[in-house]
Amino acid sequence: AKDLIAKLQAGEDFKKLSAAHSQDPGTKATGDLGYFTRDMMVKEFADAAFSMQKGEISPVPVKTQFGYHVIQVMDKRTRPVPDFAAMKPT
Repeated sequence: AKDLIAKLQAGEDFKKLSAAHSQDPGTKATGDLGYFTRDMMVKEFADAAFSMQKGEISPVPVKTQFGYHVIQVMDKRTRPVPDFAAMKPT
């Protein structure tokens, strides 16, 4: 994972490295997890991902119960506040 981080910092493509090295069959092709909220991920992963800025690559591998992860934050967005009608009990 440290070697992959060094390659990413040198400008190599995250998708290509993910396809070649990821052990996660769900995201192996692109490495893309899509948008997620903090509560959708294990604490260690969420803490690392949500402390990073858009475009940033994790400086060290992130260890979780599932193994080691290299994170690159591609985008961030704020979840829109639901309107009253959507939250009103039926």
